[in-house]
Amino acid sequence: MWYGSSPLTHYGNDWNQSDCFDSRISSLVGRDWPRAQQTFNDIISGIILLSERTIKVDDILEIDGDIVKIQGIGLRTSKGLNRDDISIIILNSLITTNKVINWSHQNRKPGLKINGGVAYGSNIDPGKKC
Repeated sequence: MWYGSSPLTHYGNDWNQSDCFDSRISSLVGRDWPRAQQTFNDIISGIILLSERTIKVDDILEIDGDIVKIQGIGLRTSKGLNRDDISIIILNSLITTNKVINWSHQNRKPGLKINGGVAYGSNIDPGKKC
């Protein structure tokens, strides 16, 4: 029992409530710093994307092997649609730090490369039409 004294001073520690609050805040900042750093990185990347305008709405990008049509560019994230019409939210830092191919900057329409083969002795005229 502590009759009249707080548990903080019972064992010889003279901590007041502000010290406890400071230690909780320090613990929270230390634990959440990587998330805060990533958010800051995403926001800076968004500012770069919006100011440079290298990527615009309706551009077709290839990011990590996925083909995405950009629908909107925000401060922290960008939205896009993949080939299956699934909405994808992309962190802006992924666009600025990874290898990204912008197919909209090409002179020709984007397409798929499909390798095919024909058996020996078969008619190759239908294959040439593709």
